[in-house]
Amino acid sequence: MEIGKRGIPKLREILRRQRGDSESSDAPDVEFVYDDADEHTVELAELYSYTEYPDFALNKQAFTEHFAQYGRHDGGWSTANDSLRSNYLLHLLNDIEMADRARRLQLLRSILYLCQGVFGEAETESQLMSNSRHNVFLLYESGFFVILIELLNLEAENSVAASAPLRKPAVSIADSTELR
Repeated sequence: MEIGKRGIPKLREILRRQRGDSESSDAPDVEFVYDDADEHTVELAELYSYTEYPDFALNKQAFTEHFAQYGRHDGGWSTANDSLRSNYLLHLLNDIEMADRARRLQLLRSILYLCQGVFGEAETESQLMSNSRHNVFLLYESGFFVILIELLNLEAENSVAASAPLRKPAVSIADSTELR
């Protein structure tokens, strides 16, 4: 018993000595900002890795083709009025629900392009961020959130798509694209 009692004061002394040593060190203060998130543009840049840059062009192409196929406007998204945008989104929503998997993935690229701020038509970074925010709210108001959750559940339940990467010895970037 006595050995244990003597050990505790000795441990306290060692801890005090270590604390004193660390307080007296000449180490410079490290500047660190405790935040949950960085600026929006920085977060977006971190979201996409260098292997995903070609996806931007594919997203733009998918949107451009589908928007042209819709065929009710000569200009781009930024010159369309709110009524045309809402009608296009309803058309897109209908197409997504009816399409086969390959077509659905193309239509989802169109949605991604809208969420990315229609970067092909933006002239400045602030305009891009404003477009992105406006488009996301427009998609939400049009009912896309519920549909996207349902599509995500559909893909998660799709045993063929879910088990395909497990059967391959190595997963490629193309597999990653479908998974994203």
